[in-house]
Amino acid sequence: MIDADRRQVLANEFARFLPSEDLDRYPTYRAICRGAVTDSVVLELADLVPPPQAPVNVVLASVHHLLLEGADHPLADHYRSVCARRGRTVAAAPDDEVAASFGAFCREHRVAVAELCAVRATQTNEVGRCAALRAAIASLGTSRGDVGLLDAGCSAGLNLLVDAYRYDYGAAQVGPAGALPVLGCELRGAVPPLELPLVVARVGIDLAPVDVTDADAVAWLLACLWPDDLGRFERLGQAIALALARHDELTLRRGDMVEDLADAAEA
Repeated sequence: MIDADRRQVLANEFARFLPSEDLDRYPTYRAICRGAVTDSVVLELADLVPPPQAPVNVVLASVHHLLLEGADHPLADHYRSVCARRGRTVAAAPDDEVAASFGAFCREHRVAVAELCAVRATQTNEVGRCAALRAAIASLGTSRGDVGLLDAGCSAGLNLLVDAYRYDYGAAQVGPAGALPVLGCELRGAVPPLELPLVVARVGIDLAPVDVTDADAVAWLLACLWPDDLGRFERLGQAIALALARHDELTLRRGDMVEDLADAAEA
């Protein structure tokens, strides 16, 4: 059991989890978070998440992980990501019904969810950011010669493959023809420099780097995505496939991005 003060803190974290501009974009987590505010079991599971991890993120990802891995429960029909994987049509339902189904799942799979909450950490790797990253690197120009990339907080190191993706800036398309994923970006103003220098080193540092050859690590990375954002699932899956094919080009180091940065840079 958790005391009243701690329960209120966790309830507030669920209540504030989605900013107002995301409430309509992510209806599944909107419904779940609203229901979790008064669900004692969900709040007790959140209390198991050790600091400095964010309790709400880890609880949501833990349930998502179990569903993606095949857990059989009516809650699966409310997750677009799970329905897409299982070839089903998502079941539209009122928020209170989705929240109740989430609570029921947490009660029926309480041990499995608790085990994940106690040991897992939030981990993400959004390759969509490479659309801005490419322009930033290209702004250095090609006359300076080859470059090495160092990603602090690299996760699976997918952004280190910034030169391998295809980009659609509307006014310009760059990157290898036929490459996946294709990353879209709205340009405001003039087209920036987009020609990259040759990348000759790709080094990442992270407290818990994700090895794309580890199926369990990749499954958790996918679980940390939000189930309504199917575009992000597609991008991540395509980027992981590319990272697997070019795994030998990536050097991912376990370490702190402040204390161990110098050693990583020397690599």
